[in-house]
Amino acid sequence: MYVWTTLDAPSALIFIVGALSLLVPQSCGYPTGAPVDSNPEICSTLTPGHGATPQTTPSPFTITATVESYVPGGSVPLQIEAAEGSSYRGLILQGRERGTTTPIGSLFLPPNNDMQVVSCEENLDTVTHTNNGIKPSSATVVWVAPSLDVGDVEFVASFVSSSQVYWVNVKSMPIYGPNGPDPTDPPITVDPIPVITCEDRPCLNGATCFSSSSGAGFVCFCADGYTGDVCGTMTVTCADDPCLNGGTCFTANSGNGFVCACADGWTGDTCEASSISCADEPCLNGATCFTSNTGSGFVCMCADGWEGDICDISTVITCNDDPCKNGATCFTSNSGTGFICNCADGWTGDTCETNAITCSDDPCLNGATCVMPISGTGFTCMCASGWIGDICQASAITCDNDPCKNGATCFTATSGTGFVCLCASGWEGDTCETRSNTITCDNEPCQNGATCFTSNGGTGFVCVCADGWSGDTCETSTITCDNDPCKNGATCFTSNGGTGFVCVCADGWTGDTCETSSTTCADDPCLNEATCFSAINDLGFLCACATGWTGDLCEISTITCNDDPCLNGATCTTPISGNGFTCTCAAGWTGDTCEISTITCNDDPCLNGATCTTPISGNGFTCTCAADWTGDTCEISTITCADDPCLNGATCATPLSGTGFVCMCATEWTGDTCQTSTITCDDDPCQNGATCFNSNSGVGFMCVCVAGWEGDICETTNSYCLQNPGLCQNNGVCRDNDFSMFTCACGGTGFTGPQCLIKITTCDDNPCQNGATCTPPINREGYLCTCAVGWLGHTCDIRNWCDPEPCQNGGTCSFNNAGTSFVCDCGDEYLDDVCTIIGTYLDLSPSFSHCFMRSFQLNKPSIYVFNLFS
Repeated sequence: MYVWTTLDAPSALIFIVGALSLLVPQSCGYPTGAPVDSNPEICSTLTPGHGATPQTTPSPFTITATVESYVPGGSVPLQIEAAEGSSYRGLILQGRERGTTTPIGSLFLPPNNDMQVVSCEENLDTVTHTNNGIKPSSATVVWVAPSLDVGDVEFVASFVSSSQVYWVNVKSMPIYGPNGPDPTDPPITVDPIPVITCEDRPCLNGATCFSSSSGAGFVCFCADGYTGDVCGTMTVTCADDPCLNGGTCFTANSGNGFVCACADGWTGDTCEASSISCADEPCLNGATCFTSNTGSGFVCMCADGWEGDICDISTVITCNDDPCKNGATCFTSNSGTGFICNCADGWTGDTCETNAITCSDDPCLNGATCVMPISGTGFTCMCASGWIGDICQASAITCDNDPCKNGATCFTATSGTGFVCLCASGWEGDTCETRSNTITCDNEPCQNGATCFTSNGGTGFVCVCADGWSGDTCETSTITCDNDPCKNGATCFTSNGGTGFVCVCADGWTGDTCETSSTTCADDPCLNEATCFSAINDLGFLCACATGWTGDLCEISTITCNDDPCLNGATCTTPISGNGFTCTCAAGWTGDTCEISTITCNDDPCLNGATCTTPISGNGFTCTCAADWTGDTCEISTITCADDPCLNGATCATPLSGTGFVCMCATEWTGDTCQTSTITCDDDPCQNGATCFNSNSGVGFMCVCVAGWEGDICETTNSYCLQNPGLCQNNGVCRDNDFSMFTCACGGTGFTGPQCLIKITTCDDNPCQNGATCTPPINREGYLCTCAVGWLGHTCDIRNWCDPEPCQNGGTCSFNNAGTSFVCDCGDEYLDDVCTIIGTYLDLSPSFSHCFMRSFQLNKPSIYVFNLFS
């Protein structure tokens, strides 16, 4: 131990030194893992050889077993977690029988590059680090229990944040063997969770730290490009193309973050800052250069006629830019810059953009109204109906409007607007609306049998119409559909004008009134093997019927139901006419006499594995039976009772025919061979929450099992949770787990622990001590204590000896090992407990490379004697 003794002396300083080697700290760490081979003692102490004192504050790192108990030889997953804002670089972890220092069981890891398994006592019983990088905030380790019950087991680890900051013997909650907790073990204690605040400077990469209103905890407001609880993760990668101005992006080895290799003339994290300054004369074409406020980069103020970052883009418009409008001619100025527009007639302005014509010039055509714009220049034409265009010069009527009359042909103008009429003979005018006086009777203008008379002058004509016709050329019929002119079933349509008609003939007829048959013997009109004879004029026909048929087309049978013509069980009916017969076919048959089967191989008529073949006629089917079957559809079995076909305890009987068999089924069975159960869903056969569905036939059933169950009635499962109901208590949800057989989801139950047995403490339980304020956490169960001044810990039960600050002159305050007082880290300048006494160092002997002496300057000279005892 260390003993400080103060002696009064007039002037001299005496410093007694012993065993100085005990004070020399080891400064080296172990970046590739704990040295269990070279320093076996670490396997039991778990203490790094860094020389510094282990932390006495609660560890920000935890070890949690995901189950409450283990079975010999079973697997137990462990979760290693770092508190928000904390990180560690090294660790050593073991499973131990509670209260001992010897590792038991073995450990293994999922694939990773940060940790490894080594051996202290037995094979692979210790986990340590592989490098000195920051480890993930969450990691999984799996412990395999010994083959025997060893009682209560706890998991112990040491975590190293730096060579001078580490926590030793951090313990998990114990887990129990098959026989439950060991009653001889001491009660369980839980280390309080440390409270990190902004004073600990947890936020990284330029983030801003905000303390909670309670003074406990913090929130980091990340700078752009960073994320994470402490803003430790860069969100931007090379995929976001962050490097500017031609910079080359390189992705960091971790996959997060990037580095830009800037092109010449650029600098900055993203090559955003120009390394060129006004001294490099970057501004062109007479521009003035200004250096930016930061001292790097520049801004160019361009001369007239130039723009761009370095004033390299001309703003002077020339004829190459085609500035002159409305058909104007552009002339480039003598200087090569600028232009002059020579405007076309009717236009004015620098670019000939203004119309020089006004309403006083009467520009609007075809009856349009001219309107003067508010500007007083130009004009606007309000076109009359049927006209369009700037001056209403184009007709809006096209051939689609059918403007041309009296048989004229309409042509649409090339522009797509307007039209031209090509008049028929005897007509003239824009729309051929006027009769031409050049037609005479020599042109035979009179239609439909009318008589033509030439006028006395020798020009023009007059038509005297035949009956039923009218009009200048007797082109209009005076007969309408009211006169019923259409024959042979034709349909009559009256023309739109209300005069004349059009007949739409029925099939086989033609002519204006459908008076002529268009059917000939070439159309084969005669039915039922009749002979066809053509008329002399090749229009029409005559049928000579075969025996048993009559009618114009020999379509009527002379056979009656008395002749029994209908086949295959069809019903014969005599028509109302009394001629012929009609067969109403039985199911599966068709045809005039029901001679054709409607069943084909598509209907799958052949039974019991038979092969179906379609006859050459395409009608009906033929079955080729499989072995043991016969009959038209292979419906008769050749198997007999001697073949023992009946199943499930049925009795076999031979039919009177002597072929096949009949099974007399036992109770709860049915089917040809008693192969089908008669049990239905009404009998509730499905187990373990399955849903039962009856078969379509009404016999038998099918069970649709719930997840985890299988079998005909859902009686089988491989799920450990389902095989062992009640593993999870207090409404916890059991889930199968490859490592530990099962895990319990306790969320929302008010309980926690591997089997939801541990009640979660809430504010109702008054857990917060020493005047602390208790608040429920957001979106989870439990409680949060906001400690009063001078207290800390999860329940504010730990005295904060460093509040108020006892250490003077910038000394750092921490708790002593017992947690009953404070210790000040005063550095090398101060020598007393609260950093108020100043001292200096003096090397007294070359043989003690780490020996030192202190001389003191006090108001009253004193002699300090330092005794060292090992």
